[in-house]
Amino acid sequence: MGCTSTISQSIEILPTPVSPDTIYVVNGSPKYCYQSVDSLTLAVEGGSGASIQWFLESCGNNAPIIGMGNQIQVEAPKENTSFYARWMNSCGASDCIELQITVDSLPEMSVNGIFEICNNDSTMMTSANRTDCQYVWKDVETGVVLGNEPEIVLAPDFTTWYRQIATNENQCVDSIDFVINVSEPPALELGEDLYMFACDSVELNAGDGIGFEHYLWQDNSIESTYWVKESGVYYVTVYNDGCSITDSVYVELCTDKLFIPNAFSPNGDGLNDYFRPKLSDMTLKAEMYIYSRNGGLIFQTERITEGWDGKDLNGQECPNGTYAYLIKYHVKVGVGRTMEKTASGAVIIVK
Repeated sequence: MGCTSTISQSIEILPTPVSPDTIYVVNGSPKYCYQSVDSLTLAVEGGSGASIQWFLESCGNNAPIIGMGNQIQVEAPKENTSFYARWMNSCGASDCIELQITVDSLPEMSVNGIFEICNNDSTMMTSANRTDCQYVWKDVETGVVLGNEPEIVLAPDFTTWYRQIATNENQCVDSIDFVINVSEPPALELGEDLYMFACDSVELNAGDGIGFEHYLWQDNSIESTYWVKESGVYYVTVYNDGCSITDSVYVELCTDKLFIPNAFSPNGDGLNDYFRPKLSDMTLKAEMYIYSRNGGLIFQTERITEGWDGKDLNGQECPNGTYAYLIKYHVKVGVGRTMEKTASGAVIIVK
């Protein structure tokens, strides 16, 4: 009779891996603005298998694996990207599923305008993208909102930092800071028109103070001083950062002008209180004498620019009436030579 034996063995039949139902971003969104997120935590939901494999940009046996497990943390992409995941076991791999990451661009940021202005001036600042964004303009130091249009007129009294905040159609927000530098205008004064008795050249000086950086005279000279050799109108523009100022003066050489008022009112009201003849060339030496109706000398001075206050030599106020004057002045008639001239007439005191 033959012999028989029985052997039993348990066999486990593993199911084929089933693809995950979805990939999602833990506590986040697969759509975000550029540079608004540093990292992403990715996880799968659904499906079955022994382990999860993660891939970037492509999925398959030849694609590099970037992670294992139900969750992985990755650096947030800076451009649109796809992540893939699949279940694995000893029987093989499931199909891959994809998660698309959308990275929205930030608003195009640029501020155009004049960034160097003069005190009491203004400048219009405009945005690079004037139609596709919403804008907010702020003072950086105070935080005060100054406007919400694509352009704004700014007129700071001093150098000020501003911030432009833009929100585009994807609700992405960016900002840019900029400064408006404010300069004080140069102080320029060429003085009153000059009527010079002499024919010598006259030097005009446009100054050399703080804030004086560039000079431009009517003939394109660029020095701070200018020598006048003939009669005419002369002008200069002085520039610094953001500012410019122009002044002009009329210079007449070889002339003889003496401006003498015919009345004054020394009553102490601050208006026309002095009889003050004016020489067109104030560098000349001049003397003035005042006489009463009977010819008596009641006032004299060698400082004609100070004028006569209507008092006599004893400090007593002179009454209303007509008084005679004599003015002696000396004009240049050549190198080292002068000639005395005189002017006489009457002046009336009216109080």
